[in-house]
Amino acid sequence: MGEQSGGSHLVSRRAVLGFLGAAGATVTFGSLVACSSTDNSNRSRADNGILTTAESAGVVVLAQARQALAEGSFGVGGVIIDNASGRIIHEGHNTVIQSLPNGQSGLSGTSFLFDPTNHGERQLVSWYYENASALGLPKPSELTVVTSLDPCAQCAGSLLAAGFNVGVVAFDDPSGINYTFDCTYPDLPPDLRAQAQKSFTYYAIDGVRAQVGASSGPAFVSTSLTKPTADDCTTVFDESRAVVAANRKFPGLEPIEMIDPGTLPTTSPIRQALVEASPHAFTLRLADFRRPDSALQTLLSDLVARTPQATNAVAYIDPFGNLLSAFADRFDISPIATAFMNVVQSYSRTRFNLTGNPSTNAEVAKTLTTPKYGTFVFLRALAGDAATSVKDLGIYDLTIEGKAFMPETANWQYYLDPPTGTEAQFLVLVAQMKSVTGANPSRVAI
Repeated sequence: MGEQSGGSHLVSRRAVLGFLGAAGATVTFGSLVACSSTDNSNRSRADNGILTTAESAGVVVLAQARQALAEGSFGVGGVIIDNASGRIIHEGHNTVIQSLPNGQSGLSGTSFLFDPTNHGERQLVSWYYENASALGLPKPSELTVVTSLDPCAQCAGSLLAAGFNVGVVAFDDPSGINYTFDCTYPDLPPDLRAQAQKSFTYYAIDGVRAQVGASSGPAFVSTSLTKPTADDCTTVFDESRAVVAANRKFPGLEPIEMIDPGTLPTTSPIRQALVEASPHAFTLRLADFRRPDSALQTLLSDLVARTPQATNAVAYIDPFGNLLSAFADRFDISPIATAFMNVVQSYSRTRFNLTGNPSTNAEVAKTLTTPKYGTFVFLRALAGDAATSVKDLGIYDLTIEGKAFMPETANWQYYLDPPTGTEAQFLVLVAQMKSVTGANPSRVAI
């Protein structure tokens, strides 16, 4: 999966597209109506694939949200719409939680964490960049992503980085980016706040609320939703949270209960799968998993130097000090393909696949645990005014799921100042994001 140059690995475009939800991954999306005259899968509910009102878009995203709930994941759905024609470009839904293949058990059931970044809106943005050139799609500014639920920080950052218009059905308190309900977006830095106010709209609901947010830009901004459609989007999401909580009582073993994967033989399927996913896996081992050293900094610097358009690189260190995953940004593929997202996706999906394999199911439960117990090491702090920084802070929140292991010892560390701006500006962004809990990044002390 990797290309070698001068002894250092550069992850291939195909591999990263796989992480982003590309062809060949286990992510399921709706059909591409815009480019297939023979595909009738959306006809009955979207009038030959053409939407004309917020209500018609709400019906489509509600159907996607219900599909996510039926699959045991969070009940959120979305759709990309061409503003000029109202045509559906692509549909999708949340696939954070998926059923394990081969009837395997994921610690507490047959469902398991596939990828914490696999929210519907983030997947739609990634899908767009995978397909835009080949399909001749309009620019993001000429499209609208309609979503059944107010985007979280990860998804809002992704949509802002890409430049989409956004239409929202239901509010989300406290995780939505508009958790104050008045479009002041206190979590965002000033320039992004202004961008969101021009591109995010919250549709009117008959007899319940007036439209708030952008009055032009997003599709169908002058139309409204019916109360049943809006209520159902909220209800489906609320029901799904209970379903996910019941299936995920034990996300992973604590370090004291684990076996060090570094002690597995090099022929172990677990080690081989980790190396295939990230060629730098097991090439370094820290004496203390909370004390990154100069060798790791050199590795991350080399990754950036060898990757087109990259400004940052990130490593994941497990509780035993093993380097299990390392990636640079892949902005040559997508403006949201940050190093951190690549690391989280690679590790999570590898763990999911190994858990679903009958030959590795039992051993992987003892050797690979939730990333909350490890350490993420960034080459650089994040820029304090970038949409991708908002996205990565959201991904951190989704990955850690509340509280990191030994948070006082910093499970998010970085060596250098941000690629733009100052460290102080980054830390201000972290402090002001009330929709993100538990993030406490700190500079590496070597």
